[in-house]
Amino acid sequence: MVLQGNPVDGESAPNGISRGEMVAISADRCVGSGLCQAMAPHIFGSDEHGRIAKVLRPRPEERDLGLIRDIAECCPVEAVLIRTTDGQS
Repeated sequence: MVLQGNPVDGESAPNGISRGEMVAISADRCVGSGLCQAMAPHIFGSDEHGRIAKVLRPRPEERDLGLIRDIAECCPVEAVLIRTTDGQS
């Protein structure tokens, strides 16, 4: 599985994302629906071909953590992942 992502900065948040975790996109799963980009264009963009989503923000702000969790849950192909920095989901 090819992943793109960045560490999440900050302490443990109520939505379950905490220090030591990262937001990632599974390039194998992503179909380019644009949902993540529409919901958070300041966090997600697309690759140079406009086909696969990518994480733009290296360290999303704490106020965005709930939004990131919602996007991960809403992704139609479950391509937006919250992973630990050791690679486990």
